[in-house]
Amino acid sequence: MNIISKIFEKFNNHGIYTSGNHIKNESLKTNDNLLSTIDSKTSELIQNKDESLYNLLKTNINQIVNEIITEDPNKEPAQNYLTKESILSLKLSSLGIDYINAFAITFSISNIFLSTPISIAIGLTFLLLKYFSSINDKYKIIDKNSYKIIDKISKIKEKIKDFIKWSKIDYIFDKIGKIKSYIPLYPALKVPKYLKQEFINTLDKLPLKTINKASFIEINDKINDQYNALGVTINKITNVPIYIHSNPNPYTHNYVITHELGHSFDFYNNILFNYKSSILGLIPKFPFGFGKFVTEYASTKPTEDFAESFAYYFIDPQSLKNASQIKYFTIKQLVNNSIFDKVWDNKVIREFIKRASLLIPAPVRVFLDILSFKSTTNSLKNSVDNILKANEKGDKKEFIFSKLNLWNSLLLLNKSLFSIFSIPINYVLKKLIEKEMISEELGNKLANLFLSYTAGSVFTTLSYTINSKNNKKWNLLVGLSNILVFNALKFSFPYLIPILTPLEKLSTFASLELLNKFLK
Repeated sequence: MNIISKIFEKFNNHGIYTSGNHIKNESLKTNDNLLSTIDSKTSELIQNKDESLYNLLKTNINQIVNEIITEDPNKEPAQNYLTKESILSLKLSSLGIDYINAFAITFSISNIFLSTPISIAIGLTFLLLKYFSSINDKYKIIDKNSYKIIDKISKIKEKIKDFIKWSKIDYIFDKIGKIKSYIPLYPALKVPKYLKQEFINTLDKLPLKTINKASFIEINDKINDQYNALGVTINKITNVPIYIHSNPNPYTHNYVITHELGHSFDFYNNILFNYKSSILGLIPKFPFGFGKFVTEYASTKPTEDFAESFAYYFIDPQSLKNASQIKYFTIKQLVNNSIFDKVWDNKVIREFIKRASLLIPAPVRVFLDILSFKSTTNSLKNSVDNILKANEKGDKKEFIFSKLNLWNSLLLLNKSLFSIFSIPINYVLKKLIEKEMISEELGNKLANLFLSYTAGSVFTTLSYTINSKNNKKWNLLVGLSNILVFNALKFSFPYLIPILTPLEKLSTFASLELLNKFLK
């Protein structure tokens, strides 16, 4: 870290500085000159350098510069629909999905059989292999002996895949993962028989969309010693297990389970910037972490404030309403069933889902969640890549279709019950565009609207700002002003939150669309 700080300090003295996702050069006009300056300054700072470390550092800077800087910073690329900032953001997103999958999938599968520390080590190993192999293909930064080892590992892996017909197995797994992604399930239960019906009764009282986020619920008395808690919810990226103490005295199982399901609901209710009670439990998101709290424990962390408010909404709603109306109505807006959610919560359909879910053992449920995560992230990456390809070709129809696929992938990532209904909507909209029954311009606006409503006001503001060619400041100002106005209204009239929240999303989208149309 000290080396990196010194490098950028040296760069600042030569007219180079960093700002957000941009690196601007005031005194050097070409990438070659810039890279040679970086190379010389890095060489001065690293005395008695290890060659591989030096090359790795140089390569990373090389990559960043080549990706971000163009010969003319004011010149837009030849693409029709995206700015260079949007293209870079999408490329980084696609690369990030690859690296997340390299770690998350291997960690999650190994964690079914092995301890968490060992599983993390395995996940990190695959992540590093992915990183070095992808970087080395272009830049050859790994020494020959190390590369031979990685190459042998890769060849052995390919031989094993060929031997077990992995392509066919992977195809089947992908189909299973997609099916699982669309079907909400009850958490699997690893509890004694005498507690099973009590746990089921608790789950039956909650909307299906609030319980399908958890992978399984297990009785584990060790959590009291390990976490000093009566219940623990762990976000393992691909799956979310919940552990409950067998004797939660002075609380009831009903209360502890509902509280922990609040955590699992909070984990997944976070498509980009749409909603989460806090970021890593540190930065609170209004209203959770602020104002009056329904219990003393709720005041310890924003995430605990959300989980406590969630539990009280279902168990003692009047107490929550008396403590904080804004929290009560925020939870109400999040958990209330839409017309589409009610299809899944139909008594017959829900009973069938429950019976099928409870037949699935916990390890199998975890494996299904891993497959679902893999298929969803692959779909997300394909959608992002196809947007970039369509942009390069100037293919407006494919550009719109890829946006609609991205919308579907985001719904799946959030485990939204609405995701299955997006399939016929996408199909009909695509057909209407293909047959020119609606214009491509209208189709593009509808795709933007769907993405905006799903991802939320903050994401919409950032997206429009990044993809604006001439009026970034105005986009940012209008978007943030819209968000501030609606949050002020929510604070003043909390009972209107169920109406104000969707209106905020629609208003942010509409105001930014009108702004960009007006300023064209």
